[in-house]
Amino acid sequence: EVRFSFGMPYQHEDLVRFLGKHEDNPSLRREVLGKTREGRPVDLLRIGRPGAKAAHKVLVTARHHACEMMSSYVAEGLIGAFLEDSDTGRWLREHVDCAAVPMVDLDGVENGDQGKNQPHDHKADYRGTSIYPEVAALRKFLEGWADGRPDIDIDLHNPGISHDRIYTHALRAAAG
Repeated sequence: EVRFSFGMPYQHEDLVRFLGKHEDNPSLRREVLGKTREGRPVDLLRIGRPGAKAAHKVLVTARHHACEMMSSYVAEGLIGAFLEDSDTGRWLREHVDCAAVPMVDLDGVENGDQGKNQPHDHKADYRGTSIYPEVAALRKFLEGWADGRPDIDIDLHNPGISHDRIYTHALRAAAG
């Protein structure tokens, strides 16, 4: 088996290794959002004050397109900012209920299926009835968690190569 990548690979085992560094942190709770078509459990990370009356709700998602592995490193940085012992980290934990799904297309990540611009990719699965169980589970979670819309939604993408130029999917943060 041979795999090619134009970026630094980041598999689920890398996420597990990162989370292991914070396993004793009471501000990080690892839950299962749902299962993929192939039965893999999709991580839902709850950071800060899950269930408390936090002033803000922030959603962080990555890997709607499995090939966008660099976004996983950015997700680590965002999660790390919440968990660090600093003025910023303490403020975030006190005032924000953060939910993160670091690998939405987990099957694609693990199978090496890039997932972009297919007839129906994960990012396009929010219209109508979702065909991917992990997207359907995220939509259901959002309904109960943040009345369907968090204060800030950060969906991480990363640059891609297109012929002779590089294009970038913008980091999207929409205030509620």
